[in-house]
This record gives sequence, structure tokens and C-alpha cells, in this order.
Amino acid sequence: MWEVWPDEVVVFNPLSGETHQLNDMAAQVLSWLESSPQTIESLVVSYCDQFGIDESDKDVERLISGLLKEFDDLGLAEPVE
Repeated sequence: MWEVWPDEVVVFNPLSGETHQLNDMAAQVLSWLESSPQTIESLVVSYCDQFGIDESDKDVERLISGLLKEFDDLGLAEPVE
């Protein structure tokens, strides 16, 4: 369950009963994952395309990889094989 305001986004996980505040990048990535399974590579391409960032920027890949681990730890998303 999502709630979006001009300055923040929060998501409620009914399985854990926890509410999480997301920054813009986390909200965008989780939104894409909610639509369909994604690879790190496809998330990097989508994020870079949307925000005009060079796809070879390793910081974006590192940040998205960290977000995916955090989403898994929080029970908001899980890896698929």
C-alpha cells in the first residue's frame, strides 16, 4: 500500500505491519518492480533513461543494487531466479 505526497512517499507492508518512508529513487525503483520483475541492468537503464544519466555510471548500479538488497531485507521485494 502506497501513499504519495509532494515531499515524501511511504509504503506499508501488510505482511510485516511496517511502514517505510522512501526517497525518490527508492520509490521509483519499487514502482517498477511492482509492475513486473526486473533485472538490476534493466532498472539501471530505466533509471538512467528517465533522469538523463549516463548508463555507464557505476554509482547508479551500486545504489540500485543496494536498494534491492534493502527491499529484500524489509520484505518489500524478493529476488527471483
